Amino acid sequence: MDTEMNTLELPAAVSKPSKIKTVDCPLCGFQFKSDEAACSGCGMMRGCSMLKCPNCNYEFVAESKIVNWFVKLVKRGK
Repeated sequence: MDTEMNTLELPAAVSKPSKIKTVDCPLCGFQFKSDEAACSGCGMMRGCSMLKCPNCNYEFVAESKIVNWFVKLVKRGK
């Protein structure tokens, strides 16, 4: 039997940079990807900005644009 037929070489997978962020739970400190944090508690699964920690089930707001803007403003003034 030919040994070359037994080995199969596949092309290397090209990894694309993902936009999925790593999030820290403010309650327990567990790190998880934001795509793992989707809850199924209500019908607004796509339109909701809440995240749910898979470790402790704590629900929290992912980001607040107003708070982020204010933090950047304060840091710029220092």
